[in-house]
Amino acid sequence: SDSAPRATLTNLGQQEVQIYTGGTPASAEASGLSGYVNQVIRTGTYPGFRELNVGLGGPALYNSASLEIGSATPDRRFSYYVGTSLVGQGFRYGDQYNGVGNPLFFYPLAIPSNDGTVYDGSGPAVFAPGASYAIASTTDHESIANFHLGIPHGSAGIKDDVQLLYMSSDILQRFYSSINDLGGPAYVYNAANGGSYLPFFDQYAYNGPLYAAPNPSDGSVALFPNSPQNRAGFTDPLPANLREGSDNGVTLLKLQYQRNIDAKSYIRLLGYTDYSNWFISGPVSAQLIYGAQLPDYEVIGHTYGGDLIYSRQLSEKHLVNLTTSYQTSKLQTYSMGFGSGPVTNWIDAGGVCYSPNTGFQTSCFNNSDTSGMPTEGTIAGITAGQATGLTPAITAPPGTPGLTNNAQWVVTENGQNAQVDNVAPYFSAISLNDQWRPNEKLTVSLGLRVDDFRYRLQDLSSGYPARAFWFAAYNRENCFGPGLVDPVQRSYDAAGNLSQCPTGTTPVQLKNYTGGTTGYTVVQPRLGFTYQLSADNVIRASYGRYARPAPTSYQQYNTFQQDLPSFIATFLNLGYTSPVHDVRPDTSNNYDLSLEHHFKGTDMAFKLTPFYRNTQNQIQYLALNAQGVVAGENVGRQRSYGVEFAFSRGDFAKDGLSFQASLTYTRSRIRYGNFHNGSNIIDLLNTYVKQYNSYTSACASANPNPAVCGLAGAANAQPVFSNNGVPVANPYYGQPPQSLFDRSGEYTTYDLIPAPFNAALGFETPIQTSLILNYKRGKFNVSPSATYSSGSVYGSPLVWPGYDPSSCTATVGATAAADPTTCSSFLFIPDKYTGRFDNLGAFREPTRLTTNVSLGYEISDRVKTNLTLTGLVDHCYQRGQPWDSPTTCIYGQLASNLLAPAGNFAANPPPQLAYPYGSWYNNVEVGQIGQKSPLTAILSVNFKL
Repeated sequence: SDSAPRATLTNLGQQEVQIYTGGTPASAEASGLSGYVNQVIRTGTYPGFRELNVGLGGPALYNSASLEIGSATPDRRFSYYVGTSLVGQGFRYGDQYNGVGNPLFFYPLAIPSNDGTVYDGSGPAVFAPGASYAIASTTDHESIANFHLGIPHGSAGIKDDVQLLYMSSDILQRFYSSINDLGGPAYVYNAANGGSYLPFFDQYAYNGPLYAAPNPSDGSVALFPNSPQNRAGFTDPLPANLREGSDNGVTLLKLQYQRNIDAKSYIRLLGYTDYSNWFISGPVSAQLIYGAQLPDYEVIGHTYGGDLIYSRQLSEKHLVNLTTSYQTSKLQTYSMGFGSGPVTNWIDAGGVCYSPNTGFQTSCFNNSDTSGMPTEGTIAGITAGQATGLTPAITAPPGTPGLTNNAQWVVTENGQNAQVDNVAPYFSAISLNDQWRPNEKLTVSLGLRVDDFRYRLQDLSSGYPARAFWFAAYNRENCFGPGLVDPVQRSYDAAGNLSQCPTGTTPVQLKNYTGGTTGYTVVQPRLGFTYQLSADNVIRASYGRYARPAPTSYQQYNTFQQDLPSFIATFLNLGYTSPVHDVRPDTSNNYDLSLEHHFKGTDMAFKLTPFYRNTQNQIQYLALNAQGVVAGENVGRQRSYGVEFAFSRGDFAKDGLSFQASLTYTRSRIRYGNFHNGSNIIDLLNTYVKQYNSYTSACASANPNPAVCGLAGAANAQPVFSNNGVPVANPYYGQPPQSLFDRSGEYTTYDLIPAPFNAALGFETPIQTSLILNYKRGKFNVSPSATYSSGSVYGSPLVWPGYDPSSCTATVGATAAADPTTCSSFLFIPDKYTGRFDNLGAFREPTRLTTNVSLGYEISDRVKTNLTLTGLVDHCYQRGQPWDSPTTCIYGQLASNLLAPAGNFAANPPPQLAYPYGSWYNNVEVGQIGQKSPLTAILSVNFKL
């Protein structure tokens, strides 16, 4: 009732279902779910509900409802179909308790580290149990409406057709990511910051003009996106039950007119508009070092397009189709970053930065002191008194360069921080196809398609007043050279003198982009045929060249912050010195051949299909950060080939036994080509191997081989380092150098290229097979099914860290062995468990067998029931690795794409950090986890009106 805000059903074992009878979905979620609560059942967006659907079953809730209506006028000139569906589902992982008792199924909350990255045993590590950040529930709304109107014309009974189609879809995912899911308030607050609460990730902002003198009255507080906006900021605690989410929506509207000229030809004209969105909100992750979700990720697209198609049956042997198409979009991809608030620099008219304390030149990236900025507890915006941190006091002695050159405080950042993409695509295509039937047994398809992919790039200079300043500063202060992964920042001494670039490097020369267009045209021939050998045998074959346009977000990189060069410098090791990347369409040649055979006199048949795909300019992805934002690059030539086999018997709609079985074998390999600077993916991985080698005695000669030792020379090849007078032994000196990976070799394919502690998972799965049986007798049917996978591959050379002995300031014992808690940096060393740097695909995933069963009964002509039991058997057969976990079916890098194992820093680390690999947490695909699934039962009832 409206007067009772909530009714609660309790004492249901490990379930609590809260039914809300008033308020809004937002207020329902704010009321809180904890423990084994499955799902809020929403009953409307206004006080008082009109209908209520409740589903209880199994440890994970599943409910669905759908409605379909269709009809036509007696003369069939007008017809329509309208359908809508709502499905809600909860998930469990590992077991019915979400694997909370498995120490190898975890998520990191706090990992103490004096070096800033690797656990060194200096304090207790804290982990959230079980399926943290896995998908907790999904809600899927689907609606479609399709209308046709026939318009008669002529005397031959021909009519034209007008179609109006509307479709909308929205999939909302919620993750096990609330404070309650991660262990509870006291547990999480202490792990995160030792405090009593976690606030929303609010920010300070500056609303005045940039590259001008600061005005304290222009300061403000920017509240975290997708959070309540009627609050003070900074002090508002995150609700303990607030789960993070991902929402994918699309709405399509199409209008089509088909002019049927005669019985042999027609012209079809259609136009469409399509709105799509992908929103990720991670308010809890934003406050945690290892948070799995992006703080605020928004992709919004408005697409407009049209097709014109002409089709004509030239003769009994030729059917010709000519198609032209055009499509454009208004797109924006926005990914919130972690800014430091407004920034000022004390600079002269030429953009040179000075220290307000000494008056000498200093780095422009040593930003102004913000100690005077408002603290937590601020209710209003930044006041004049609070904003003194924008302009710290100038104490430079008279006559120093900063004063003599009349340096002034200038606002160079307003606090906005995000990666953004506003590239607009303009795609057009024309294709011609002929279906040629020379005789009754042979049909040949001949086609040619030409695609033109154009992109309008954004002007990254206009509207960014401080951007030229940041480019000049970055180029002045940073160096880069062959064999480096990241640029090296130069330093200023006390007198303001800038250090020289290290040997083998030169100052970077990044440049901005002021707008323009780029494009690519691809010609794609296609050929196929079908030949009927006999009534029971058919052979088919096809060849086609197919192009995939590169996504807009990989053509050009931009940020909301003025300091764009610090972001695009990420790509210096790929040879890029500007925000624009020459990412071309990847184009494949596809071949397949199939034999279809029916066993005469039986209801059995099979189909055997070998296939081969060769792709040039294969686009693969590189991680830009640990939260899953990636870049796409043309990295080489990929070959994928294999064979598919399918066998069937009987008809599932008839009484008796019938079945379908399939088996697919696939092999996928890639040979990496060069980037613009002449290096490739394997060269980047070898950089880390060479760094390790530089610490071994093999590089101790006066002129070590750079092909083995990299650019370090003999500086690292010392048996003992003297660090501020402390002798520290080099544990790698007596080890043999590691072999480099073959830069020209073929490698198993990965979705993401491995990076430090990130992306250790391949996607080639050699064998996939499935079997479904069906037995039907009258109104009853039972359908058991089984699937089997041989497992994909995983492995990365960048998973096992070792302390850098040259960075340690103390030792333990009498052997000069380093005290790892005093080491400030690390390098990658061979995997402790294999004795080498693990290659791509070094390990095979567990094989997996899953069985399910579905039982159906037709109560009447209008009522049917179905009981589906999934996960009757779900078993992952381990490979005998030290890190094997009984519930894990997919292994990869450790959780979070950021967490490092203990390596050689700690002799007895917690089990979660003792191994280089663990349960796979896929941040790129938001929340999916490769864990076995417990038994789930779903009962459905279908009513036909």
